[in-house]
Amino acid sequence: MLRFSKKSFTDAMDNQSVIALYLSSAVVLVAHIVLLTLKVHPVNDSIPLHYTVYLGIDFFGPWYYIFIFPCLAFLTLAINFFVSVIIRESYFSNVLLASFSLVAQIIFLTSSILVIKNIF
Repeated sequence: MLRFSKKSFTDAMDNQSVIALYLSSAVVLVAHIVLLTLKVHPVNDSIPLHYTVYLGIDFFGPWYYIFIFPCLAFLTLAINFFVSVIIRESYFSNVLLASFSLVAQIIFLTSSILVIKNIF
């Protein structure tokens, strides 16, 4: 049975590097949301949302589908943080999850920047 308490949260966040990684992930996520909010404006046409080298543009959608990227980024951050609190004893796992969170945030931000650069 999973039991959560203030102690489980503090055990998981004992290491300063884990805290710094999660805070960096949160800063990148906020920057991602601010960037999309400032740059994206409603359009009537579909916009390309996915591009591959072999096929070119292979997924179109309405303009507001671009906000799926920060939603997925937030979901990744939340799940990794939740799992990090659950497995609080493993220092390596906590650092690995926090590092993956930051890398995922950067990848989502990069994909959004490339879509914005080519469309808007």
